[in-house]
Amino acid sequence: MVVGWLVLLPSLLVVYVSIRFGRAKVCLWFQFHMRHTNPKFRVLYVPKEIRDAMAATLYGSAGGATVARADGDDKDKDTPDEEASDPLHSHHLELLG
Repeated sequence: MVVGWLVLLPSLLVVYVSIRFGRAKVCLWFQFHMRHTNPKFRVLYVPKEIRDAMAATLYGSAGGATVARADGDDKDKDTPDEEASDPLHSHHLELLG
């Protein structure tokens, strides 16, 4: 029973993030929420500029907590072609690689 909950709860979180932000942004969501900007603690540290860029990618423009694009199109804009040319995405690959 406990093992079932340990599998179900994280799975539900991934499903929620997929629905809310799009499948292409699930890893970015986890990276954003698992990292910090305090340089005193090097583990999981990310500079504030990179973290702000992550937030802008996830939530839209700075200060706006919306996923909808400015042109009103709610469809997920991250396609594999756009991910490859996105400098923020390439930086994430460097961090993970």
